[in-house]
Amino acid sequence: MDADKNNFLEKQLKTLGHKIRIDILKKLKNSQNKLTFSKLQKGVLENNHTSVNFSFHLNALKKCDLINSTEEGYFITNLGAQILESVLSIERILIDKSKTKMIRTSKYSKELFDTRKIEEYLSTEGGMEIYLAKQIAREVEERLTKTKIEYLTAPLMREYINVVLLDNGLEEIRHKLTRLGTPPYEALKLFSLKDLTPDNFIKKLGSDVSEQFLLLNLLPKKLADSYLSGEIALLHLNYWSLRPLSIYLNTETVLDYISNHYSNISSQFAEKKNLNLILDLFDFLHQIKQFFTEDVVLGDFNNKFLTKFS
Repeated sequence: MDADKNNFLEKQLKTLGHKIRIDILKKLKNSQNKLTFSKLQKGVLENNHTSVNFSFHLNALKKCDLINSTEEGYFITNLGAQILESVLSIERILIDKSKTKMIRTSKYSKELFDTRKIEEYLSTEGGMEIYLAKQIAREVEERLTKTKIEYLTAPLMREYINVVLLDNGLEEIRHKLTRLGTPPYEALKLFSLKDLTPDNFIKKLGSDVSEQFLLLNLLPKKLADSYLSGEIALLHLNYWSLRPLSIYLNTETVLDYISNHYSNISSQFAEKKNLNLILDLFDFLHQIKQFFTEDVVLGDFNNKFLTKFS
């Protein structure tokens, strides 16, 4: 009986002795749907499938009941999923044993590299499904193990994640994760300005971030691309995400507000001096200037305001 168990274990270990077979199990485990031969081959081998007998490896996994297939495609079995989880645990142990990577976070603290942080980052900020976030996190981890980097920064970590996202055709997710800010070189150039003051410096950086946020997250992608390519001109982008370019106000509503909130104003406009009414209107417009960038449009201005001077 023990001999049968040992033979079975030896057979499974021998089957898993090829990296490509483990990659097949990973790809099927991370897929919610069955994969056709061509999709599975492309996903595992990318463009290097000419020199590999892919069918041979699939048949070896099927003989050990690690994967199976139907007319719709290949899928991982319960046994295959359980064994793969054990293989991944061994991989993580070996990675931790051979190389401990540290991350310097944006909070200027050091933390141990943890794929769960990547999964959380992708699902929370990128809106990615958790199964796909796990797949991307593992791929990032695999790529990092092939480098000699032992001390990572948060920006470098994001660059690795972005590359993996693009390689997997997830450009929209990468777009959501784009960081706002000014590159160090651009920030350094600000110090050469003649009118540099701390307030100007902060104002300029904040303005850049506001504009980037508008282009990356608020405007439709086609509109933003048209602006960046020079096809259209958009003004005051740094304020768009904070306040509108123009606002519309009904003149009658404005006059009612002035009548009710300005203590020195009589409710009967006909009894007011013309100059006071004009000054009150301009004072009101000055009060609301912070809420728009360029223009205020007063609807029905001729009938509701100018007629009071006839």
